[in-house]
Amino acid sequence: MAAAAPVISILTATGVKGMIARFALSVAVSFITNKLFAPDIPNAGVGETAPDPGIRQRIASDPNNKLPVIYGQGKVFGSITFADITSDNQTMAFIISLCEGPIQSIDDIYWDNFRLSLDSDGNVTNATDPDGNTDDFLNGNLIVKKFKAGGRCSPMETFSTKWNTNAANRTMPNVAYLYVELKYNRDESVTGLTNKLGAEVQGKLVRTFTGSTLSTGTSYSNNPAECLLDYLTDTFYGCGDVISDSDIDLDSFAAHKTFCDTLISHTDKNGATVSAKRYTTNGGLNTNDTRDLNISDLVVCSQAIFGYHLGKFQVISDTTGSSVMSFNPDNMYGDVTIVNDGFNSTLNKMNVSFNSIDQKFQDDQVFLELASNQKAYNEPELVQDTRLKYVNNNIMAERLANVIIKKSRDNLIVSFKTDTRALALQVTDIISVTNDTYGFTNKLFKINSITETEMNTDGVSGYYITAQEYNATAYAEQALTEFQTVPNTNLANPRNFGTITDLTSVNSDTDSSTPFVELQWTVPTGLTETFEIYIGDSVSDAIADREFNISFRTSTGPFTEGATITHKVFDIDFTDTLVFWVRPINQFARGAFSNAYDFGVFRPGAGGITSGVSGIIVDPNDAKNPYGVVNRFTQIRYGDSNTGSNMRDTFNDTPAVQQLGYAGTTINTITRTGGTDGSGSVTFPATFNSGTSVTEQQEISFTGTRGNVTQKELLHINLADDIQNATSRKVIANAKDWDTAGFLTADSSSNSVKVNGILELSSLVPDGVSSGFGRSVSIGTSTAYIMSNTELFSFKLVNNAWAYYARTNAGGVENFNVSNMGDDVLLYNSSVTEGEIWNVYLIPSLLGALGGAQFN
Repeated sequence: MAAAAPVISILTATGVKGMIARFALSVAVSFITNKLFAPDIPNAGVGETAPDPGIRQRIASDPNNKLPVIYGQGKVFGSITFADITSDNQTMAFIISLCEGPIQSIDDIYWDNFRLSLDSDGNVTNATDPDGNTDDFLNGNLIVKKFKAGGRCSPMETFSTKWNTNAANRTMPNVAYLYVELKYNRDESVTGLTNKLGAEVQGKLVRTFTGSTLSTGTSYSNNPAECLLDYLTDTFYGCGDVISDSDIDLDSFAAHKTFCDTLISHTDKNGATVSAKRYTTNGGLNTNDTRDLNISDLVVCSQAIFGYHLGKFQVISDTTGSSVMSFNPDNMYGDVTIVNDGFNSTLNKMNVSFNSIDQKFQDDQVFLELASNQKAYNEPELVQDTRLKYVNNNIMAERLANVIIKKSRDNLIVSFKTDTRALALQVTDIISVTNDTYGFTNKLFKINSITETEMNTDGVSGYYITAQEYNATAYAEQALTEFQTVPNTNLANPRNFGTITDLTSVNSDTDSSTPFVELQWTVPTGLTETFEIYIGDSVSDAIADREFNISFRTSTGPFTEGATITHKVFDIDFTDTLVFWVRPINQFARGAFSNAYDFGVFRPGAGGITSGVSGIIVDPNDAKNPYGVVNRFTQIRYGDSNTGSNMRDTFNDTPAVQQLGYAGTTINTITRTGGTDGSGSVTFPATFNSGTSVTEQQEISFTGTRGNVTQKELLHINLADDIQNATSRKVIANAKDWDTAGFLTADSSSNSVKVNGILELSSLVPDGVSSGFGRSVSIGTSTAYIMSNTELFSFKLVNNAWAYYARTNAGGVENFNVSNMGDDVLLYNSSVTEGEIWNVYLIPSLLGALGGAQFN
């Protein structure tokens, strides 16, 4: 909405003291009197002049953000005031400031379109979509606590040492806010806080009228007069620094309250006749907007006019009345001006938008058009689009639009000078005008404005009146009916999946160089864009113990429901019990796992004894040690050649089978000496088994005096005791990071990052890497992320081979370091405490936040 004139800024200026000035902010002015007031009066309904303060979606953190004021009912998303994260990067906590407080209540909480059910501790126990379907994807992953009147945030004091520091001064006074705690759960696609985490609220507590008496305390009210009075007198977000109660005609506000509270009948959705208040105020006031714009938006949504009369601000109901003064040639001086702007200021059609409470505070519209018999011959379409910010149902929207259209049809404007007998007149008074020249006899007009003027050159003062043609029928109540919400489209909820059925194997090969199992299953109902395959060694494995193997999708879109899918699974470990699970996913959610399928024994190359790539003898039939390696120890067996012929288990002096512990910081050399008869001895360095290992690479040299028994191997030990346990050993010469996919050795000064000390990742990038490649590195289950000084690079392990995927310099990545989160990557900047979660395609997750968690 647009203000008709800058009333507050003009009337509170120092230079206007003692001036008699009366201006109207009328809903009709913006549509009817364009010729008289343009360009001072912009069109109503043109968008807001300031950024959204968090009413339509959560806005990015910024010290310049201002809180909105919610009057009546509304939905607000707010902005993050503070956030922190646990040391394992798995749980984040947020303080989200919603609006000025104190407010009546914070009611339902929404995650996108899901209404959340919370227990008494704020834990989410269910999420319900608009069709009534429930989902548990946030159960155990989200906590929301409500603070409707501000005050210290004790949950954040417990969660964050940063917030707890000087917590006594972090009181969040008069701020309605949420404490939100979110756990990272990739399996449920909970990888970041949605921008659409919103709260329905019953808004600001204000002073109220009992009759004509104004209360000293505050309580909840959505009456337009009382909400407007709160904004005019509040010293923090309103006009209270220049306006006090003594500057306001409180009687006019009490009268307008009565006008708005009057019960008017209409037909509800079920066809019954019901009564409701004529007007209520429901919506968010943008404190970034000018005061005049906010006042105008408030008054026009209740069929009111805001004015200034004899030193007092007043709000006047724009309704019917009778003439209070007559004008004729005896008290009209000089020229009488008549303006009939014709079609330029006439309406026959209106499109009115508003936030509908029936549509969960989403935008809705009403479309009004005059009947053909009410239009002039050959009258063109005369349409006006407008937005009513504080209306939340079609009944009030149609009532206001009917008045606007009808008043625009009586668009005759009269202007003239008169003497001081007009001193008592004010805006919206009805007057009668008689003028023979124009054929007027007691024709009724309603005053739009009165200003002081010079009557002649002698300095005699008088008044200049501008009035609009008055027709009482423009205010007549119409028969109105509530919208009947359109039934849902029966579109499936993309978060809901059916059950994967018929999971089995149709083929396998354990003897090839790339052994595999080929699985088959039936596509479930729902939107399945990708399948994930997991493996384990027991049908009773918990979800956390199932190992992700691969995910795949089609190039032609989602999978067809009920179709049969086959897929070969590679990279399977030797096991006596091989178990598979499959689950469907899409960009919105991950479905439930299928039932377990027990394939049974999987032993690649079963029955043969071969030499492994490191020269270690591998016996797949050795149930205890099929690979020749168990955790911390390696078994070395001696023979006549490195192919394993003439294997012997003992020497005369020293047993030939030795368990070697990897310890020490230097290369350890093991030496065997002996004769041709098999006699001899093995010498071990004193550092073996002497303490905690501090290196992951040992060179073991075998030398002898007869036969082909000399071999020299580099043994790469992934981890010291077990896979990623608490005693993993990582103290090495160059920076390294690793997990089951291998380890990385980084040297950013030479743009070098190697996998397992061999594969140079920069060689996989077709266009080459940028300076500082290796500044920050991270390796996930099957992904690697490398930062240079200016870019982020991603690599993926495909069929046991590393491949380059993508690079980006978007979003200021040069300011971030990387840390793996499964196969995703956490970008974090400890200096400004910001975080983001991206995937291997270097595209921020759809359910993660661009900007991630931002906090100050």
